[in-house]
Amino acid sequence: MCLSSGVEEYKNTKEIIDQIKKYLNERVQLPVKPINYEKFLPHLILFYWVYEKFPFIPYIHFVGGTATGKTTAMEIFGDLCYKSVDSTSSLTIASMFRIATQWKGTMLIDEFNNSGEEAKELVTFLKAGVSNRLLYRVEGEKTKELKAYVIKAPKIFTSETPIGDVGLQSRTIVIKMEKNTRPLPLYQLEEDLEECMHIRNKLLLWRLRNFNKIDLKKIKFGFPELKAFDRRVQQIITPVYYFSDKDTKADILEFAKDQEDETLRTRKEAIDGVIFEILLEIWEFGEAQIKDICSRFNEEQKSKGYKEEYTEKRIGSIIRKILGFNTERRGHDRYAWVVRDLENEANKREYYGVPPPSAAPQSTQAPQNEDQEMEDLFK
Repeated sequence: MCLSSGVEEYKNTKEIIDQIKKYLNERVQLPVKPINYEKFLPHLILFYWVYEKFPFIPYIHFVGGTATGKTTAMEIFGDLCYKSVDSTSSLTIASMFRIATQWKGTMLIDEFNNSGEEAKELVTFLKAGVSNRLLYRVEGEKTKELKAYVIKAPKIFTSETPIGDVGLQSRTIVIKMEKNTRPLPLYQLEEDLEECMHIRNKLLLWRLRNFNKIDLKKIKFGFPELKAFDRRVQQIITPVYYFSDKDTKADILEFAKDQEDETLRTRKEAIDGVIFEILLEIWEFGEAQIKDICSRFNEEQKSKGYKEEYTEKRIGSIIRKILGFNTERRGHDRYAWVVRDLENEANKREYYGVPPPSAAPQSTQAPQNEDQEMEDLFK
């Protein structure tokens, strides 16, 4: 658990940003692609110190194999965040609910497990913790009680492999760690912890001075230069973008493009994304029968090494409930067909990143004029 010991004066926000960059650089080697994370993460730390003012929180996920420094990166980065607490996956889900609700600080979860029943519960917990919505749980051994939780809080986690859940992936900034190429400290010594404490003390004063200055009315519909990106990508990027200086904003636009590509790729590789692309292929030549969709889907999954076969009933349910297309039975044999809805098809093309052949990619560029109110935060 890392807290401030008090408040310490600072010249301006840039001084804090520079100290954070130096602190991170001396202790962990962060990737420089698709963005220089040493420039990016300090602005995310600022956001985490005032996260309550925003309706949505992006997570950080350090991914990498053994000896890539992902746990060290989580700990070093987490030590600088607002009220960080180590809540590793060895804790029960019930404990995590209480910590998030009562503590309302940054949660660190080491070695996120992607498989098993506990993983499903943890994914549900993380997906619900990015916003202010209530989450209900029935608790108690003898006397069952319905309890409501608001578990919105920053969360940083690590794992050896990427997240399998599309919804959680789209709420997360993934940092792919690699083995160090320069010497780094093996341990955090007393002077390291003291230096970190001084930065946290300045961040606490920064929070007190700037918390009530944050006004989201002007960006209710987002930043104009981010509008070309997917809405979920905008939700992830906007809080960090809000606190970034001009140079970092330009880098973030490049990162946003990479984040969008990754989000769309993950969606297309999900079960519903694969089925949608099969639908489009069939619709190029005529109408789509669920029997044919099911056959093609199972063949494709088998070629990828998956053994589970989907039934026509299950495929039909995904088409109706997730993709939003109606189905109807026709003819003497009462075979099920998918009703083509061009408006819904266009929406789904956008969602999965499958543009019509005539669509041209949109370009983005950094803003020429900074909003003065946001610039004041860096004085």
